[in-house]
Parts: sequence; C-alpha cells; structure tokens
Amino acid sequence: MVVGFLLFAFTMAWGFFFSTLELTPMNLLSTTGSLGAFNKIITLNFFVFALFFALCLATIATYANKDLKQVAILISLIPSVLAFAILALAFPIFAQWAPMAIFYLATIPVVVITAHVKQQEMKILPVLRSNFSVSHRTMQILGLGVIVTLAFYALPQQDKLYNQFEQSLFSGDLIKSLNVESASADFLIKSQKDTLQRLSDSTEYQAIFNSPDTQDQQFVQLMQTSLQRVDSPAYRSEVEEEVRTQKRSLKTDDVIAQLKTKLPQFQLLQQNYWIIASFLGAIIFFVAATFIIQPLTALLGVAMDKFIPGEAEPLIVEEPPVQPPYGGIME
Repeated sequence: MVVGFLLFAFTMAWGFFFSTLELTPMNLLSTTGSLGAFNKIITLNFFVFALFFALCLATIATYANKDLKQVAILISLIPSVLAFAILALAFPIFAQWAPMAIFYLATIPVVVITAHVKQQEMKILPVLRSNFSVSHRTMQILGLGVIVTLAFYALPQQDKLYNQFEQSLFSGDLIKSLNVESASADFLIKSQKDTLQRLSDSTEYQAIFNSPDTQDQQFVQLMQTSLQRVDSPAYRSEVEEEVRTQKRSLKTDDVIAQLKTKLPQFQLLQQNYWIIASFLGAIIFFVAATFIIQPLTALLGVAMDKFIPGEAEPLIVEEPPVQPPYGGIME
C-alpha cells in the first residue's frame, strides 16, 4: 500500500515537472525546437523531473525484490495508470505523449522481472548493479517509444516539417548563429592578398619595379597601395558589408532548387524526413537517459532498498525430497 502511494506521488511529480518543460512532440520534431531543447536539460525543472522519474524506476525495481512478482507488477501498474489519467486531463502537453504511456506501462513488468533476476544473480553490489542494468534496458524500450511517438506526429506533418527544416537551414537561426560575414571576409581578403603577393614576387613585376618608365612606376605604386589596403580594417569592413548585401539579395528558394538539381540525395531526404526528424528528436531523450536518469536510478535504488521492507521471492522453489514408498525397498 505504501509503495503504491509512493509510486502515485512520484509519477504525479515527474509528470508535472515534465509538463513545465513544454517539450511537445512537435517541438522536438522542429529543427529550432530540438536545438533549443538541449538548453532545457540543464534547467532546475528538468533535474527535478529526472529525480522523480528515476525514483519511480528505482522504487519499482527495488520492490520487485520485496514481494511476489505478480503483486509487484500490480502494485506498480495501478498507481501509474491512475496518475497518467489525471496528468493527461490536467496537462495538455502531457496528453500529447499518450502513445509513450503504452511503452512506459509495458516496461513495468520488464523492470520487475529483470530486477528480480538480476539482483539475485549478482553477488557484488547487487542492488546498485541490478538497478543500473534495469534502467539501461528500460531506457532502450522508452527510447523506442519516443521514436514511435515522434513518428506518429511526424508522418502526417511531413511536408510542413521539411519546409521548416529548409528555412531554418538556409535562412533561419542556424545560419544566423554562424558568423558568415566574418568568415567570408577572411576568405576573400586572404585570396586577394595572396594574388597580389604572387604578382609582386614575379620576375615580370620585379622588372617593372626597377624600370624608370613613368607608367611602370605608376603601376608599382598602385600595387603597393593595394597591398596596404587589403590589410586595413576599413577595407575589411567594406568586404563584410558587401557580403551582407549579397546575403540579403540571395533567395533561399533558388539555393534550395539548385541543390535539389545537383544533389539527388535532397529528394530522398525530403521523402523520408519524418523518419530522420523522429530519430533526431529522440537524441535528446537518449542523452538525458544515459548521463542523468540511469545513474540516478542506480543510486536511488540503493536508498529505496533500505526503505522498503520485504523479502524476495526465490528464483527456484525447492521441492521437498521424494519419500520412499511405505515399507521401504522390498528385499
């Protein structure tokens, strides 16, 4: 009864804090949304969510070794289903992850059975190691659930998501985050400087440099002035402004059309973008699961093992020895 109440409270807690993160499926599927989601991993709300989520897994895994397996599964499933129903009604963001709930509930029997076997098989640090093993397998199943959930939303929105990807790639935040003007100015100035330097080092230029002819000396003066100008901050500012002007006049649709013509892979990308977007969105889950939730589950499992009383159901029930027939062996 106490374990069921704890699981209900922990599930309500992590569901609430997860909803505050505003990580909707469509948000993870969009290019800018998935990039921004990484910033939410380092927030306090995410850490509290991960803490209560890990507490749920640790409690289920620990309780699996404190009671009969069937009882542990029921005690874990019933409060989880009840909490999910309340969270889905209270928080629309949580409700959008309804397909994921199926995978979460399906992992509960896996957690119970795996934890029951692993903890009795392991002799060194059994609680810590079994909880880490259980959480690893659970994250694999839940990761598949994230991919399926994202694909469920991505497939009907295939064209919209791909168009967002194109715009963000060529003219959105991704391009804005790059210092295109500075990089282009560096390249152009270096190219011009190298060209002028090669000309000034050539045999023909040396002959003109030493010539007393007035026109030759005017050309030499022009070369020297050009070499000095390409190194000046004023010239660099002019080049950056020119690059900025060209960038504003560039049409994104024209660039994309040319890429699609020259790179057939872009057509394949457009046709299967819903699959790619689903896997890209799931990367955030796997990062959080690997580096945050799994270690937390293992550590919290040790603490819950001290708190939850009970004794594990033996793996193999020993049968009583067979008694010889009445009267013993006939001589």
